[in-house]
Amino acid sequence: MYNEKNVIIKRKITGCAGAAMRLYSVINMDIVASRQVKDRQKLQEKLNNYINYINCKYADILTSPAAITLGDEWQLITHKPSESYNLVHEFQQLLWQDDIELYAGIGIGELSTPVSDDIRKMDGPCFHCARDAFNIAKNVDKLKSKYNISKLNKVFLLKQQ
Repeated sequence: MYNEKNVIIKRKITGCAGAAMRLYSVINMDIVASRQVKDRQKLQEKLNNYINYINCKYADILTSPAAITLGDEWQLITHKPSESYNLVHEFQQLLWQDDIELYAGIGIGELSTPVSDDIRKMDGPCFHCARDAFNIAKNVDKLKSKYNISKLNKVFLLKQQ
């Protein structure tokens, strides 16, 4: 489905008939053109502060605390997939104060591992879909022929098949 402000790519969720699936949403985010930022230490400090702020504000819907996973890339998981875009938008608003944009990939699906306080210790289709969506968001110029791309937002959503 295409929206004027963002692109949402939906995949059908399949599972056993009658089986209750617990769906999670994983969001991978990264700073656009972060290597061009002159004061990366200041950027990292602000990013850590923003992550701490989000962890406190949304503690009731986060499955485990958001965390930096690599450089200026961070990840979060929520048991309320309907709040995914709101979480991304909150980060966008915080970063826009510093004239910084982000890429975001949202994946919705199940967990294959137990819930943990450390997001890096979890895995499952929700994480795989988030990574795929994140890669699409980061490579929009290469994928224009395959996906309907919006220049207004670099946020993609994929669901478990």
